[in-house]
Amino acid sequence: MLVLLNRSGGQIILLYMRLGLKRFLVICLLLTVVGAAQADTLNVQSYLETLNLMKSNLEGREDVKSVTLNKADNSLSVFTKSGSEITVFPDNLFQKLRGAESELERFEEFTFHMQTLNTSFTGGADIAAQLSARDLSSIRTLVRHESLKTQANDLSNSVVSKPFVGDLHIFVALDTPTTIEYLVESQLAGSGFTRDNLIDRGLRNLKEKPQIEDLGRGLKALFYDGTYEASFLLDTKFWDRLFERTGAFYMIVPTRDVVVYSLDVSLKSRQAILDIHGKILEDGSYPLSDKLYVRHADGWKVSR
Repeated sequence: MLVLLNRSGGQIILLYMRLGLKRFLVICLLLTVVGAAQADTLNVQSYLETLNLMKSNLEGREDVKSVTLNKADNSLSVFTKSGSEITVFPDNLFQKLRGAESELERFEEFTFHMQTLNTSFTGGADIAAQLSARDLSSIRTLVRHESLKTQANDLSNSVVSKPFVGDLHIFVALDTPTTIEYLVESQLAGSGFTRDNLIDRGLRNLKEKPQIEDLGRGLKALFYDGTYEASFLLDTKFWDRLFERTGAFYMIVPTRDVVVYSLDVSLKSRQAILDIHGKILEDGSYPLSDKLYVRHADGWKVSR
């Protein structure tokens, strides 16, 4: 039996040899990296608490130049000294910490997550290597607000993106357990892939079908995993089939994890969807678009 002292409160945590000596030594090493993130502070209640823990940890690393917390979409922008920029979302870590049953489990989840995140700082090379090897399994297509293009671009490179409708743009990213890293144009050079190739593949990589829920008042909601709901706005076949049954209908995507649509364009449906739009924008964690969209035979249009 090995004994590790928890410095916050002196509680003794017992790590049995069944964990393996190598794993134990890694945890001991990472204890110095975790710093202020003590076991009791890992019992987080919100994305913001999780982001602050991650930010504090990342700012102590030698290879990190700066970290910016973006409250608008609950993310971190990590700028490394090598010139890379990585967007980090807290979703996976937050869920792991909330689901942990003990302080030790939370501590292990946090240290493992942050150690894995460290390997993402060379993500640009990883993306180029994956494209060269024609391994597109981690590529994902996202629909995000157009402002992301401005935030992510620098003078020497630009993110792979394409205007969609209204204030929405289409982006391509590499999805890892700890980060979503948006592809930039230089990573496509010599890969043999085009922007549209990757957009199509990233959408096909969302293999599970979304869930459709009845909200009442003639409204439906599309749910997926909390990150890629808006990506399904690109699923032309789904929306075309719905249009064939109902005719024109309204749609809102106030946050990245909520897509709501009506079954017609009546005044009653318009009022119902605008009512819920305002409430979601007030409470939503990941604001996306404040516009009302309408589906016609030739695709999406802005209604308001």
